[in-house]
Amino acid sequence: MFKANGKAAKKVAAREKEAQEERLRREAAQQEEKAALEAAARSEYEQARFAIIENLSNSIGKVVSAAAVGDFSHRVSSDFPDAALVALANDVNTLIDSVDDGLTAAGQALGRVAKGDLSQGMDGDFKGAFKTL
Repeated sequence: MFKANGKAAKKVAAREKEAQEERLRREAAQQEEKAALEAAARSEYEQARFAIIENLSNSIGKVVSAAAVGDFSHRVSSDFPDAALVALANDVNTLIDSVDDGLTAAGQALGRVAKGDLSQGMDGDFKGAFKTL
């Protein structure tokens, strides 16, 4: 009878060990699945972020290229889900506006000077180099 109980106890212990190993395998599989889902989400986020950055870069490139040849009519799109990128786009647009306003006012003043009218300077509230001009 003691031998039978010993064998039964060993069988129970073996089943418990198998059950524990099975639980550990399931937990490991769940962790692997979770890690794979997180990696996929990161990849998707990174791809979306790359597309947004590429869009911003292209928009800034077009505006800067136009400004480099004297065309200040273009503006950077500021339709981005990220506040920092919106701020960057708005800052570039502010720069373009400032240069455009300064050059326009300087051009108007020079036009008046060319006609012999020295009674007016540049109209506007300018700072830095534009104020000096």
